[in-house]
Amino acid sequence: MKNRILRIIFFSVAGLILLFYAGGAIYTQFLFFPGSKINGVNVGGMNAQEAQEALNQAAPALTIIEKNAETREEMTEVIEMKEIGYWENYETQPILDAQPGLDWPVLLSKPIDVDLEKMNFIYDPELLEDQIDELYCMQDQNQVAPVNAGMEGDDNNAVRILPADDGCEIMEEKARILIRNAVDMEEDNVDLFSTCYVTADLSEEDQLFQAKAKMVESVYNKKISVILYDDVTYEIDGSELRKIVKINPDLTYRIEGTALMDEVKKIGEKYPKVTHRRSIITTKGEVVYVGLPDDVYEYTFDIKGTSESVREQLLKFGNVSCYASWTRNGTQGLNKNEFCPAAEWDGGYIEISIDDQHLWYYDATGKLRLESDVVTGEKDWLDTPCGVYYVMNMSTHNVLQGGAISDYWIGFIGGQYGVHDAYRWRREFGGDIYTWDGSHGCVNMPLEEMEELYELVDIEKETAVVIYELSTGR
Repeated sequence: MKNRILRIIFFSVAGLILLFYAGGAIYTQFLFFPGSKINGVNVGGMNAQEAQEALNQAAPALTIIEKNAETREEMTEVIEMKEIGYWENYETQPILDAQPGLDWPVLLSKPIDVDLEKMNFIYDPELLEDQIDELYCMQDQNQVAPVNAGMEGDDNNAVRILPADDGCEIMEEKARILIRNAVDMEEDNVDLFSTCYVTADLSEEDQLFQAKAKMVESVYNKKISVILYDDVTYEIDGSELRKIVKINPDLTYRIEGTALMDEVKKIGEKYPKVTHRRSIITTKGEVVYVGLPDDVYEYTFDIKGTSESVREQLLKFGNVSCYASWTRNGTQGLNKNEFCPAAEWDGGYIEISIDDQHLWYYDATGKLRLESDVVTGEKDWLDTPCGVYYVMNMSTHNVLQGGAISDYWIGFIGGQYGVHDAYRWRREFGGDIYTWDGSHGCVNMPLEEMEELYELVDIEKETAVVIYELSTGR
């Protein structure tokens, strides 16, 4: 009886062991043995397809390095591969098939632990674009345009540097390309921060900026001297200039017209009128008094004209000067034109320089119509008289004193002194001829120019004749 019981127990245990063994052999044909790992993922108890899915559950993520719009510092976001339909294809079935069948018990001590390379992977490009669209760097509210380095003037007449700001403006298409490439190349991260943001074109460290900054300071910290008359000047600098010239952040300037006009009005309030001896500025720019010492005019300060003169100097470098503008009877004159004789002489005027041996004719509008070399009275013996005269008589085919003949005569002191042609006895004019072969006091001209002058002069409107010799003060 006892032996029978022992046999029953033996065969029962042996049957159970055999059943367990057979079950293990069958199990390993269809499922990975418990504790099996592929690429570090526990696939025990899974079939080949389930193991494939488990491996994809551990699909990597792509880290996006971006710029924070508020701090301008780095920040990161993650695109999960599973969100873009990412799927890696692994050959898990051969691994399952390679499990020992009848020898499966060895797996109890040494389950499968392999690293398996994927065959390929796929993802949905449209889902990837959706994920890119949702990134922080792609949102309109996080776009901040860069700003170049600049300058501005403060209330203390100092120039303050405005540092460049690279902002936070993404180069969208470039960023998309880098992200797509990173997914295709199975990279762990993509650095947009260093490569895909627009930067300022001009930094305060750039040599170009520093050069422009020096020019700005030269314009901003200069002085403008407004020449009123004679040696009287008015200076605009310091706080006055700061109100007129403003520096834009991009290193350009703007002129505040109202402030400019207000400053010029202050000059007019201090110097509303001035009296000045009658004078002209010659063709060569010298001032010549053309009246007696008591022959003076009263001029009124011209705010508009002076403002224009100052405006022309505002953006020039360094200290500069300009002339104020004055008016008399509505005509601009003193300092700007010193005095516009054409406005006084309706018939225009003839200007004759003894030193230059040259003649100019200006019409009533102040336009130069004719000029010519001349020969005046012989120096220190028969000098042509200097002063302001008017054309008194004109004639053709004249017999001059001494019997000489001229075709055209314009007299300005009776019949004694005048301008006339001298082609019959002169071949050259100008230069120093008058010092050794001058006229008897008249002004000699070539025939062609004399004929033209004769047609231009208007005796009825009393064309003026201004003769001067600056070298002797006459």
